[in-house]
Amino acid sequence: MGRDSGDSIVTTFFVPTGGSWSGGGKAVLDNFRHAAERHPEIRFDGGDIAIVNRNFPPRGQRGPFILIPQNAWAWAGPKIGPREHMKMATMRAFSELAMRRAVGVIRAGRSIPERGNVWSGILPNPLDEGFDSAEVASRELARPTPEPYFVSVGSLNSYRGVDFLIRAYARYRAEGGTTTLHVVGGGQPHYVARIQELASEVGGVHLHSEKVTRPQVLAWLRFADAAVLPSYVETSPMSVLEALAVQSNVLASDIPGHPDIVPDGTRGPDYFSHDRPEELAAKLLGVLGGVDVVHPLSSSEFREQQRVDWGNRLAQALRGLSSRASR
Repeated sequence: MGRDSGDSIVTTFFVPTGGSWSGGGKAVLDNFRHAAERHPEIRFDGGDIAIVNRNFPPRGQRGPFILIPQNAWAWAGPKIGPREHMKMATMRAFSELAMRRAVGVIRAGRSIPERGNVWSGILPNPLDEGFDSAEVASRELARPTPEPYFVSVGSLNSYRGVDFLIRAYARYRAEGGTTTLHVVGGGQPHYVARIQELASEVGGVHLHSEKVTRPQVLAWLRFADAAVLPSYVETSPMSVLEALAVQSNVLASDIPGHPDIVPDGTRGPDYFSHDRPEELAAKLLGVLGGVDVVHPLSSSEFREQQRVDWGNRLAQALRGLSSRASR
């Protein structure tokens, strides 16, 4: 326990950073650093309670922790083949155990179930400061391809829904659509092979499975006639915020994680249902190009305020959960 300037006892919270992190995980860590600069009880060099920004603590970690699970695939979404089923069943079991052992649980989105000592709200991720520099750098990049195109960007895993997107795009082509579709992102070999097979059966689909930088991702989004986010399940996907910040035509599946992350009072994507591929095909046919970005997320000042607000709510949640657990 630490003490504040009035000599009262203050619980401190620290963020472990060991192990490997995805690009999204590193962005969330940057948001924690932003919060720590404004809330001295949040630290990176040790404290009373760990903040585990994963589904369960890494092996070997000891002591009390507050859990912020980031992967809802353990509970929902398709699993292809025995390996994925086993991996997700194991993740779910460890996640459920960790949530019940934790001092408290903060849900980044409604896709994470309520288990244990759960904070009453949800805390979706804001865009990190790294987005700001990537967005500036992306403006210097040329258009990725000269012809009009739709784009879907993200890692290729079965929960991402790219198979559904290609089926809907096939309907779009059958109804006279001619704009090409570019799928950008690498992923699991078995799913990449599945997408390659589906794409080979539909004209106009181009798969880019090589690694791309964040500025390149934003260039793909900015110059597209529309960005499509077809995931079957997400917790708090920054990809929605990235798309809204640079692209006026954003189409997204109507799963909880997509509207959860859109800032209150601002326009969200145009939503479609996985039950109706013809609905997405119709939306693609109705896309109008050349619309200026007007979303508040295009403003760096707005994004900074979102980070400040996130840090304030994080500190509030940490204090509330720790005090409730100590009673």
